[in-house]
Amino acid sequence: MVEEEDAIALMGNHEYSLIEFLDSRNPSFDLFFLHKMGGMDSIESFLQGVDDSVFNEIERVKRTLKVERKEEIDFINHLPYYFEDEGHIFVHAGVRPRNWRETTPSDFVWIGEDFIESPTGIDKVVVFGHTPTSRIISNPEPNQIWYSTEGDKIGIDGGCGYSGGQLNALEINTEGYRNHFVKC
Repeated sequence: MVEEEDAIALMGNHEYSLIEFLDSRNPSFDLFFLHKMGGMDSIESFLQGVDDSVFNEIERVKRTLKVERKEEIDFINHLPYYFEDEGHIFVHAGVRPRNWRETTPSDFVWIGEDFIESPTGIDKVVVFGHTPTSRIISNPEPNQIWYSTEGDKIGIDGGCGYSGGQLNALEINTEGYRNHFVKC
């Protein structure tokens, strides 16, 4: 879709962690990624049809991924951390409040409360996911798209990855915003 339909894909925390895993020399991080972040499920889907003995050693898994899925890994490794248009900044998790251009790659994919609870000081609206809107204290309608009272942030993660959530879509047009969703 990125190549053929002008879709814009952004780096998220799982993509970021996959790239970190591939270069990691930290066994604790490797195990966290594989067993707590769903990394093993992702890797198994990437390596369907590959000899199962690959999974006997973490370093062999990393080498095999880099060779067998080079094109996909290169694509992920080159994803932008944000997309900016005239009125919005689109990002996975958020930006550093007050000076968003100083946001680190890790912040773009992991930041949470510091971003959500502070005015951005930006003259554009930041559209973000990552934090389910049911976890935003000021959200009166859990799982619905959340609009900050300052008008500087819109949270769209409806918690579809959690039971009872929904998948949200935000339509932005010349008339404003329209919310769309499907229950998960």
